[in-house]
Amino acid sequence: MHSASGALGSLLHAGGSFIVLYCTGMLLCRSILLHVYMLRQTWCILIQVRDCSFNAAWRSDRLGHWDLVGRILEQKGVLNPIFAVPWVDSACFKIDWLHCCDLGVAADYMGNLFLMLARKLPTRPLSQQVQMLWEKMLLWYTQKKVEDRLPQLLASTLQQPGKAPKLRASAAQVRALVPFALECAQELLSADDPVEAAARTGMHHLNQCYMSLDSSSAFSSHVLRDSSVRFAQQYVALESWFPDPMAWRIKPKLHLFLELASEGSRPSMFWNYRDEDWGGSVARFARRRGGKYTLARFSANVLHRFRVQQPVVRMLPALQ
Repeated sequence: MHSASGALGSLLHAGGSFIVLYCTGMLLCRSILLHVYMLRQTWCILIQVRDCSFNAAWRSDRLGHWDLVGRILEQKGVLNPIFAVPWVDSACFKIDWLHCCDLGVAADYMGNLFLMLARKLPTRPLSQQVQMLWEKMLLWYTQKKVEDRLPQLLASTLQQPGKAPKLRASAAQVRALVPFALECAQELLSADDPVEAAARTGMHHLNQCYMSLDSSSAFSSHVLRDSSVRFAQQYVALESWFPDPMAWRIKPKLHLFLELASEGSRPSMFWNYRDEDWGGSVARFARRRGGKYTLARFSANVLHRFRVQQPVVRMLPALQ
């Protein structure tokens, strides 16, 4: 190793290193933990959890790190090399708010809610009802001076054929629409109807989760935990009410959301909004218009376009 003075073999005065590893939920299953079945047995990431109470069995029946390692070896017979890094264990892996909430439970819940709200509007068919909802949204965008806006709102934005409802939008666009969804739910849904009241209440508690993370307010882990549980309970109740298996369908990210909201930490300390933004920038730099696709060409496009967008350094003559 080299010290600051350049002497070969000198020890560096470093007490540790900082490692950041980002992965999607599926990569977490396939690459980090190696075996999906193991997850069903331990962390339950892929199980559609419906017992969302404070004393649910999965909250107390936990595995430690070495229990998890033993389960991986039992099921797969080999351990991922990431666990060979000093001090890296299962507690180091954090759940990201953007993926489990913005693009997860919030987008799913609001897709169902917006369909319910659209059907409360007077016109027919659904496409015209969604258009009326879009007009209300545009007015709200203008009044609130929202920057992260949907480009349009269509019935297909809320539900694709053969799929469960989900608001197709970026994380920032979903997050910006949470207060709008709450206002519309309070305006259009009746508190006297048990189904509509459940949808209203669920949206209220989801908004409370977002409010607890607002930079202008003091963070409270208790508010986040309590609101997440009450939101999830309404969500599960709505799924059980509707006979349509696609309506208000519970997905595995609800469990991830509950795990994140219940662990007592502040999600803003390790969410990756800036990293996702940089990833989008790199994707735009690397976009091709034809030609052979190779890693070398991909890298060259990114570096060349990044260089083009940077200001040119001016070399000034040295002062005499």
